[in-house]
Amino acid sequence: MALLFLGIASASANAALFACPTQPAPTVDIQFEAEKLKYDYTKNAAQLKAMGSDTINPYEADVVTIVGGKMKGEMGLKASVDIAGLGNKINTCLWIKKVTIKITAKDTVYIASEYPKGTCQFGVNLEHEHKHVAIEHQTAQEHIGKIRDAAQSAAAKVGIVGPKPFGDFDMYAQKIRDYVLGEIKKEFQYAQMDDKKRQQALDSKAEYDRGSTACRNQK
Repeated sequence: MALLFLGIASASANAALFACPTQPAPTVDIQFEAEKLKYDYTKNAAQLKAMGSDTINPYEADVVTIVGGKMKGEMGLKASVDIAGLGNKINTCLWIKKVTIKITAKDTVYIASEYPKGTCQFGVNLEHEHKHVAIEHQTAQEHIGKIRDAAQSAAAKVGIVGPKPFGDFDMYAQKIRDYVLGEIKKEFQYAQMDDKKRQQALDSKAEYDRGSTACRNQK
């Protein structure tokens, strides 16, 4: 946050400050960052099942299924709003200078301990969980443009705020941040919902049957 003070002595100059100066549109910097993928082969199928899942079981209720693998994905959001200001200790004007956004992915792939490395089931389950990771990353990247647009639109609506009483600078700065960050978060939640829908679509009966067929009569 930057605030520039102007030493203004005359009444006429002070009055002139009521016309807040025009400012360039704020920059919006957004990027996607995926942490190194982690793997955990220590949990058995029952433990993986107990971890819960958003997956909708495609089989009938009387069909016994085994959880051979799981991808625990965490799509996160980090955002900040840099606000600048111009004031004379009586009046102040505020505007957004920069919006910084980072979409993050922190994922762990689990393969049931019943399926050690080298087995067909290990390979099939690993391939499937890697598909989940790829979907999450692709979804995040596809939504970057929409999240950027939401940030730019919110910043444009804020425009130049003021003149306001100088003592209220922090209050208005917080209101600006809350509004812009709220709009960014709203768009990010759409990305999360889209990711959930795509992940569920992958967990189809055809995908599961493919894995079962691949390992039939194999260890």
